[in-house]
Amino acid sequence: MSLTVTVTPNETFPDASNVTRAMLRNAASPTVAVAGSVSNTDVADAAVIHPKKLAAVLEGQILVGSATAHDSGSNKQLAAVTPSSNASVTAAGAITPSDLTITKAKLEKSDANNIIAGQSSAAAVTTGDSVLIYDADATTGDRLKKATVGEVLNAGVTTTSQDVTTHTTVSATGSVTIDTSANPVQVVEINTSGITVTFEPSNVPASTATAHVVQVRIKATFGSSTATLAFSGSPGWTFLKTAPTTIAAGKDAVLAITAFNDTIIAGYAAES
Repeated sequence: MSLTVTVTPNETFPDASNVTRAMLRNAASPTVAVAGSVSNTDVADAAVIHPKKLAAVLEGQILVGSATAHDSGSNKQLAAVTPSSNASVTAAGAITPSDLTITKAKLEKSDANNIIAGQSSAAAVTTGDSVLIYDADATTGDRLKKATVGEVLNAGVTTTSQDVTTHTTVSATGSVTIDTSANPVQVVEINTSGITVTFEPSNVPASTATAHVVQVRIKATFGSSTATLAFSGSPGWTFLKTAPTTIAAGKDAVLAITAFNDTIIAGYAAES
């Protein structure tokens, strides 16, 4: 229905009557009556209507489509709503999620653009750099926390000591196998002079891109003379200096090994 406007004069001017000043005043103020209403079809699609003529919008509210229908179909009405407790919005347009509302389902899952792969790579990592971890021991408060690379590397380490592999005491000529993937410190005790002890490697890395490092303590516990030292196996041994051939009675020595798939780099030092 459209609008009907009725204008009723407040003064008539009978024929053959005098026109007074009061009559002129009344004639200048007719009565205007508006009936009917403006429907959706009465407003042009391109009509410019100021937002304040629509639903009242308060600070922190937003306009959304309402399910209430006033035309064919649904979602034809605007409603001013306040965001739920999951977020807030300011007049400047900033939307702030509330605490504990962003779940992993809302994060990018693609291999190329996920929250980790989407970041630029660090040119270098130092012990003071931080990583994100989940604190399994936390019972209240935040579960996601930062930790330095140094703290992560030292996690579970309660002492600076290292486990030691002690080989069977050598009393006769034979070989001692040094497992390069075993404990980083190993001990070989030779208690008989005149014998030959041959050192052989095992579990050497399969690639030159990987290395195993082992330190072998050699103890000569016999009372006099010397014992012979030899080195064999695959890969071969490359000594930084002259390879040792003997160890004297009552002396300690250190055999440092860095094992690659194609060679064993060794260093040797003994008590003088």
